[in-house]
Amino acid sequence: MFLGIELRPQSIVAVVVDSDGRVISRAMQAGTDGAAAIAAARATVAGSVVSAGGLAARDTNADETKRAAASIANDIGVPINSLVPPGVAVALSEHWCGAARGRRNAVALTAGEGVHAGIIVDGRLMS
Repeated sequence: MFLGIELRPQSIVAVVVDSDGRVISRAMQAGTDGAAAIAAARATVAGSVVSAGGLAARDTNADETKRAAASIANDIGVPINSLVPPGVAVALSEHWCGAARGRRNAVALTAGEGVHAGIIVDGRLMS
């Protein structure tokens, strides 16, 4: 199983999915600091054996984002293997098990607290 976390401007969302991408558990926590991220991750992971995780945030290079990822990894024992912007997280997840599954090329756009995009070309994420 895998842990996915999104750091939003006002909250943290965490989800655990199985190897087919089915949602096993989900949690949302108000706040934007490392403690909120850990609380959301703990609530989501409870009772699940999670092998890896990823974190989506608007600014993946921010010290706060890196600290949150390290705090989650240290506190709950799940390695955070990727830090990506939200649009990239959507593109990767849709390509893995969603609407773009089996497609060689896809574009994912998100609009909400900002506009983000992720692009898959020939089955590979464009950076």
